[in-house]
Amino acid sequence: MIITTFSPAGYAQYGWKFIETYKEFCNLPLVVYVEDDLKIEGVDVRNLFEVPGCRDFLEIVKGVKANHYRNDVNKFCRKVFAMTDSHRGKYAFIGADTVFHKKIPHDFLDSILDGVYIAYLGRKKLHSETDFIAFNGNHKIHNLFQSMFIRMYTTGAFQHLKYACDSDVFDHIRTLLSVQENNLNVIGDEVHPFVNSILGEYAIHLKGPQRKMMGKCFEGDYVNQRRIPVRAI
Repeated sequence: MIITTFSPAGYAQYGWKFIETYKEFCNLPLVVYVEDDLKIEGVDVRNLFEVPGCRDFLEIVKGVKANHYRNDVNKFCRKVFAMTDSHRGKYAFIGADTVFHKKIPHDFLDSILDGVYIAYLGRKKLHSETDFIAFNGNHKIHNLFQSMFIRMYTTGAFQHLKYACDSDVFDHIRTLLSVQENNLNVIGDEVHPFVNSILGEYAIHLKGPQRKMMGKCFEGDYVNQRRIPVRAI
């Protein structure tokens, strides 16, 4: 199963392209968490605000002003509510600003989660890139990890970290629990590891406003000579 989330504005800007290319290149079930009662044909759409605790927490932090973009708790917690909504089996969260361009094998999640709890894009000096995280929901540590992940927000414990970004909270929990993991980032501290990992064989991540506007990645993003031609959104 694949999970993503977006607002109505995000759907209009880039989410529709995620859905369009997902339907073309992926046969895994898709669950979309939307911040509205948006209906999308052929897709399991769920209201993010109906995830337990989400609406109440967003009400608490709606007036909080971030002193750094990575402290925008109102923005970053939404992904975590979607990721931790009682999912089982093997599943992955993928940012909705992703465009698919090649058929994803039906056993893809099995292959990257073989013997581990998570598969992710970690970096040595920077926080992990959390627009892709795969979880083995059958792993013995799953309930504890997911509970700690969301409770870092709902209890206010995120305030003890330097940043409130989901990436920083994710890294804190996975390090604290010493989880079995598969780091898909094979290029070290590269800023944009998605397209240079195995994920780049199947999709590109249009990180940031400029990539979204172009509908493709920058030439400088590529380290392993992957050049996937993707038409502009």
